Amino acid sequence: SSLSLSLSLSLSLCVCVCVRARWREHKYLRLPPERCRSTRNIMDSALAAWKRLTGQLEARGGNVQEILFRLYSHPSRRYHNLSHITDCLTELEEFKSMHPSYVSSLDIDEITIAVWFHDAIYDPRAPSNEEDSAHLFEQVSEGMDLSSRESIKRMILATKHHHPLSCSSSMLQEQLVLDLDLSILGQSKSKFDEYDEAIRMEYDWVPEAVYRKKRADVLRGFLQRNRVYFTDYFHEKFDSNARHNLERAIASLMATPSAMQSA
Repeated sequence: SSLSLSLSLSLSLCVCVCVRARWREHKYLRLPPERCRSTRNIMDSALAAWKRLTGQLEARGGNVQEILFRLYSHPSRRYHNLSHITDCLTELEEFKSMHPSYVSSLDIDEITIAVWFHDAIYDPRAPSNEEDSAHLFEQVSEGMDLSSRESIKRMILATKHHHPLSCSSSMLQEQLVLDLDLSILGQSKSKFDEYDEAIRMEYDWVPEAVYRKKRADVLRGFLQRNRVYFTDYFHEKFDSNARHNLERAIASLMATPSAMQSA
């Protein structure tokens, strides 16, 4: 696994030197123009954070950006794609504007990069996506100080079970990344349903009965928490709506096909 990842990364780095200027051809640019501009702006902001943390020159940072564009643009990614990353980082921008007092105690650049990389490697059949994403991050983050690298790695790994790994001052950063990742749960009914359908498409190889049970178990785990979201900001913003969406989705998953058709 590590060998194949290293070979893939080396190939991507070589190819990216030649194709970096072609990133505008990625699939997300088939979205409406306003959405495309938003995605491009968010990704450029993430690249700026990357260069601040690593000190990497434009060409090297651009190669890393291109690798992530390619990974997140794979056609098998119906939800865990550039749109997901854009939505998370947009929520982060809104958080920054609403709670500047929080920002002073956080490293927003580190949080941005953790979000940028947290789903970089994504295979629904594999059990090690978060570990592989963290490994990719470590491979390309030369120039970054050890403290930042370890902090970002922990934030990426925390998304595996959606629970903070730290009990230190860095826990707040992990909590924020987890809340950003799950912000989709508290969105409007229509947006949540689009997400739910996209997840099913990513797991289209799983038999229906098995998928319904396993997916309901995952959603029920979030619903049974005292708070779906760790931070006060996201708890107040999304918790109520998230619970309605989760309850509705679980009920649908538990319904028999005949009951759904009659409804």
